[in-house]
Amino acid sequence: MSEVSLIPSVESIAFTHMAISKEQRQKLLDPYEVDSERGFLPAQDPLIPVPAALGDWVEIANKLPKLFVAGQVRQTIEAMPVIDPAGLKTKPEFERAMVAFSYIGHAYVWCEATPPKFLPASLAVPWYAVAKKLGRPPVLSYASYMLHNWQRVDKNKEMKLGNICLIQNFLGGIDEEWFIVTHLDIEKRCWSWTGGHVACARSGEEERCASFRK
Repeated sequence: MSEVSLIPSVESIAFTHMAISKEQRQKLLDPYEVDSERGFLPAQDPLIPVPAALGDWVEIANKLPKLFVAGQVRQTIEAMPVIDPAGLKTKPEFERAMVAFSYIGHAYVWCEATPPKFLPASLAVPWYAVAKKLGRPPVLSYASYMLHNWQRVDKNKEMKLGNICLIQNFLGGIDEEWFIVTHLDIEKRCWSWTGGHVACARSGEEERCASFRK
């Protein structure tokens, strides 16, 4: 039995009758950080290694699951010095740093039965600086735990379930991975609806977007 897709392509939804090039389409979507190929997912695969500019935070991010198991999350973070993330230059670097600090920050809060009343400056200062640069609050948002937190197992194959996994984890394991990568697959498959709708609205082609309002 052949596979039937229940999700229409972008051409069948919005752009079939729009006489615009792929470049023009992307220009319409840029203000919303929507990619014409991937929707709200980044146009390029996320940066995998934590930027070296974060110093010892690189090691903490990489071994966060082990710190959980050892019960050493808070004491490790509290022993860290305050750093200046000025060494971060590109948006992918800031996004990767945001993923790391967001996971570390929430690990610090929820790793023990009693949440702390405040975050140590060693964590709060660089996390806030990175978040401010990205225009988002310092919290583990959908953008950080999902949109910018994945990699392809085989870079030569398509981004889809069975070939994607997380970059950063709290504890790891199948449940944590699949809860998030399933959303990734949904984002990838539904980009035609989100991207097409935004592009239609931006282009002013109201009559050509009538199908969205039905």
